[in-house]
Amino acid sequence: GAPIRPKASTKKKPPTARRVPLKYRKALVPLLSLMLRREAKCPYAKLLNHHCPMPPRVTTRSQRDRISRSGEMDADADAEADEDPTPKSLLASFTPPRAVAAFLWSVISRIVPREMLGGEKTRRAIRAFLLRLVVLRRFEKCTLHEAMRGVKTSDFRWLWGELAEATSDDRRRGGPVAAAVKRQRMLERWIR
Repeated sequence: GAPIRPKASTKKKPPTARRVPLKYRKALVPLLSLMLRREAKCPYAKLLNHHCPMPPRVTTRSQRDRISRSGEMDADADAEADEDPTPKSLLASFTPPRAVAAFLWSVISRIVPREMLGGEKTRRAIRAFLLRLVVLRRFEKCTLHEAMRGVKTSDFRWLWGELAEATSDDRRRGGPVAAAVKRQRMLERWIR
């Protein structure tokens, strides 16, 4: 009979890296490399401890030892921390969503270059959406349209393919409709 062939694999191929279009390469590649350098230097633990500190009763013994060596925790807090964490003390470690959103925003603002976050109003809109994202419940969803609310394409100079300041007339006019739609899609990919 016929030769037996192995079944075709139903697994998807891993996604390949996308190339940055030549038009955007001069503007985007330096910004992305800056973002990678900033990410390597970002003090995540310090930012987390600043925005969402853990109460002394919940920290582990090794964390207490590190803190006591640095001399930041006093003797009373150390005596309280010797108790085993109970469900009551874990409830005391609740962090408000605003603090979590503040931590995320501080990380984003430290890593992402200002040119990639847009103008002041756009940054405020992104920060507000970040809070909305943090307070979502288990089965709630948010859409890309919600994320794009308040975000102006004209605030992102790299969408024009240059880091140099585009003239305000060019940004107001937006050029051909097809180019404006393409810039909107690129911005949606970045926000997503």
